[in-house]
Amino acid sequence: MILISDDNNFRRQKNAKHLRDQGIFTFDCIKQYADCYTKPLITIIVDPTKEEMSFASQSGENTVYVFCAKHKKTYMMPYKYLFIDNQIDIRADDIKRILFKEFGYSLTCDNVGMFVVDREEKCLYMGGKNLMLTYTEYCIASFFVYNYGKSFSSEEIFGYCGYAGNTDTLANHISSVNSKARRIRGEKLIVSTGATGYSLNPDVTEKILNIMSI
Repeated sequence: MILISDDNNFRRQKNAKHLRDQGIFTFDCIKQYADCYTKPLITIIVDPTKEEMSFASQSGENTVYVFCAKHKKTYMMPYKYLFIDNQIDIRADDIKRILFKEFGYSLTCDNVGMFVVDREEKCLYMGGKNLMLTYTEYCIASFFVYNYGKSFSSEEIFGYCGYAGNTDTLANHISSVNSKARRIRGEKLIVSTGATGYSLNPDVTEKILNIMSI
């Protein structure tokens, strides 16, 4: 859900770990590689340049930009989400408020189209039926449900879900998720988008969009 772009390795990894410990899917990278990754629900840019802020204000990218800086600089025009903190501590409560304001997600029990993501019980319901996923399967499947319409590499999935496996075991987990989803609705939940990429099934995404637009 959250991509942190920051060139300070210690600070970036500390903030990412803090958010993951609070149950928020988080991936971190240095700024040089930020554009190589899919922008999730929220993209956090630490110590933003004037060009980065200008691009974000004009960008049509499907992500909510959040900026964090130690000190306010002259080029930092009023922006919807601009946090000034001399330690640049990214607080989970601030991120949760943004997720709720922008997407209506409480991160306790959320309705996403035909899905219910019960993060307290670690259960994912599809069409009112529990998919009966293992913990790892739940993490992977719920990550894609929250980020429907977006494609992520294996590396990103490992990072966001705090998953320490390899591509083969990831493929096995996804195969198991799909097998359980087929029993309920007769279709895969997660599909391959290339050599190492995955996304929520586009047919499922379309159904979510139709339900969410009502």
